[in-house]
Amino acid sequence: MLQRLRRCSCRRKGAECGLMPARKSGQVSMDTLDPWAEPAPEITDDQMAGQLLHLVRKRFGMDLAWISRFDQGRQVVETVSGELKGQLVTPGFSPALAGPYRVRVVSGDLPAVIPDAKTNPITSALETTRRMGIGAHLAAPLRAGGHLYGTFVLLRDDHRLSTGVHGSGSRSYSRDSKVAGLAG
Repeated sequence: MLQRLRRCSCRRKGAECGLMPARKSGQVSMDTLDPWAEPAPEITDDQMAGQLLHLVRKRFGMDLAWISRFDQGRQVVETVSGELKGQLVTPGFSPALAGPYRVRVVSGDLPAVIPDAKTNPITSALETTRRMGIGAHLAAPLRAGGHLYGTFVLLRDDHRLSTGVHGSGSRSYSRDSKVAGLAG
């Protein structure tokens, strides 16, 4: 059977690789994959989640990030990247779900992006803000199959957000922001 062909623009080993089978946008099959590509190393879901969390934390210029799930009235931290002034947040850490930030993030009483928790009228009154030294706070509820799964949280010990998520007053983000969209 003859296949329609297209020019491949990739450059491998210093030369154009020539013709490759044509495919529709979004269609991937084994015969259209790069024949010179090295096989991807095996990586566990936990390792991948850790790498993604690290990249997001670095991109937003935050000190600490975690993904947690809710289980029987508790929040169970599954993946962690970074630290915040020596705060002990590790996989398996399980604070009560009724914590001051968690309930407010899930209920929508706190915005997804808080550039300075020390000046926010709600978070400035919370003991957790002072105890953990929270400056900037980004969080979103995570949903799986239409049900609440847990939270995605990013913290920084000062109030600077390095990516323009909240810059010079020209843009502000609410719960329905792009950050909340990360959790889909």
